Amino acid sequence: MNESPLSRPSGCLARAVMALALSTALITLAAVALFLIAILPISESLRPWVGLALFVGVGAVVIVVMLRRARSGDAAVQQHLGRLFGPLGLSLQERGDLAGTYTGVYRGHDLRAAYAISGAPQRPTYHLEIALNGDTRLRMAIGMAKFRFQFDETHFGALLSPQDAELEPLAIYTENPDAARALLASPRAKNAIIDLLSPDAPGVRNLVIENNAFILRYRHLSLKGLNADLIERWVDDLAAVAETEKSATAT
Repeated sequence: MNESPLSRPSGCLARAVMALALSTALITLAAVALFLIAILPISESLRPWVGLALFVGVGAVVIVVMLRRARSGDAAVQQHLGRLFGPLGLSLQERGDLAGTYTGVYRGHDLRAAYAISGAPQRPTYHLEIALNGDTRLRMAIGMAKFRFQFDETHFGALLSPQDAELEPLAIYTENPDAARALLASPRAKNAIIDLLSPDAPGVRNLVIENNAFILRYRHLSLKGLNADLIERWVDDLAAVAETEKSATAT
């Protein structure tokens, strides 16, 4: 299937963030070591060696703890994502630093779910992109009007004024206004789009249709609000939009 690749943090950036955190911790330890050797009743000849021992010993403990936390956090994310995408028949095909891709087939559609983690380790941001294949020449970007898009929405065309009151909370950009209105006029597609972008569900979400793919993009500070039932419902919504668009194009 044609893919709209998820923007992923590079391995260099991830390592740079970890190096910055370690450097900060070691500088703090050095200051503490200097303070301790200044106040402890130690002979002048032993002070440098005591300070070095404190710095190295405590620094090693801090590094080990930080690395274990990072690994355990990554393992927890992998387990959670496996519980989300495993029931859909997806398996992890690619994995890098703070990113990965699950692929499979769902109800006859090629399905891809990519994830990436950005931000500081203490406060990460999780990004998901669930893409379902479908034949379409339509280009659209849809999101809740009160939230910022995760990309340049004007790349998809001009802002479309909804003709349905239920769609008024949405911002819709498209270069194919007639085809977009035809899709939105279908109750099945309209209800699926409203469900995909419901403010009652966790995270900030956008729906993108381009390159023969129907893509839900998700961004949030946590994955805890996601469960397998919700993910399957979103994928069913994407399939409903794709199948409606295919039927409209065929007629």
